[in-house]
Amino acid sequence: MRAGNIQIVTRSKSKCSCSSSSSSSSSSSSSRVERASQLAAVEQFRVFANIEALVTSMRAERGYTTSVVILGGEDAAANEVMFKQRSHTDYVLLSLPVWPGGLTINDVPLTTRAHLGDMLNALRGKVSTLSVDFHNVLDFYSAITKQFMYWLLVINLFFSNLSHIRPYSQSVL
Repeated sequence: MRAGNIQIVTRSKSKCSCSSSSSSSSSSSSSRVERASQLAAVEQFRVFANIEALVTSMRAERGYTTSVVILGGEDAAANEVMFKQRSHTDYVLLSLPVWPGGLTINDVPLTTRAHLGDMLNALRGKVSTLSVDFHNVLDFYSAITKQFMYWLLVINLFFSNLSHIRPYSQSVL
């Protein structure tokens, strides 16, 4: 891309069509604003997708863990699925691009991913020794899920408010 020219490339199936057009400085400014808006939307989607993946993984881990506790840890297949799900949950947790402030579980602030990981591992240790009731498992994972759903709501409200903000050059004086 050169100053004053915009090259647009679109692909449909196996065809590629290209076109060029000149732009003035005002449309260049508008293009930068549009590009910034597009990048913000992509970032919002990425954060949403990662949080949703964590919520989904936590729900699956809650179900498998509850099954293992109810079965008293005696079903090898259930144990194997639970351990695989734990690994997946850990991977998704470590993949989160951002971490919010203000998340708490049972009045304990979750300040970092590592802190949540420590809390998960503490519960997992109790599950391994069968020293936890299935109600406690359900409550623990439900509290985590609730907090991440809250985080999604906050992000949605934040980005919704940003969409109403106009750049200075487009403001009405």
